[in-house]
Amino acid sequence: MTPKDNAAGFLPRLGALLADSFLILLPATLIVSLVMGENWFTFIERSGWDYAYVVYLTVTPLLWKGYVVGKRLFRIRIARIDGKPLTIWTMLMRQVIGYFLLAMFTFGLTTFISLILVIVRKDHRSLHDLIAGTYVEKVPAKTKA
Repeated sequence: MTPKDNAAGFLPRLGALLADSFLILLPATLIVSLVMGENWFTFIERSGWDYAYVVYLTVTPLLWKGYVVGKRLFRIRIARIDGKPLTIWTMLMRQVIGYFLLAMFTFGLTTFISLILVIVRKDHRSLHDLIAGTYVEKVPAKTKA
């Protein structure tokens, strides 16, 4: 099956992002800020939190076959175009270079470009997917035997 045939579009990807934000990022931010005794808005403004989120987005799919929590809930996952398993290099290219660093150096412009690409491309690949040779695929629900 090609990426064009089973690629996840904009809405499931957005849903997964929002799910990660509310189920992972918000609780983690509140817990860490309480432990550190800081106002959580001040904590979010620190760049260390950005790095922790990038580590989560880079490492979790390696350990969980392309999933992060939000993607798992929406039955989508990151996959390589060539069908091979994800590697640390693939995820570094996708998340660190293609997502985080490009967004940082372009003041978010590449995030907007990725949004447009996911909407208009038939294979729904974003800029960081193109850089890393990945796409986000729909995962069929398990059928009962």
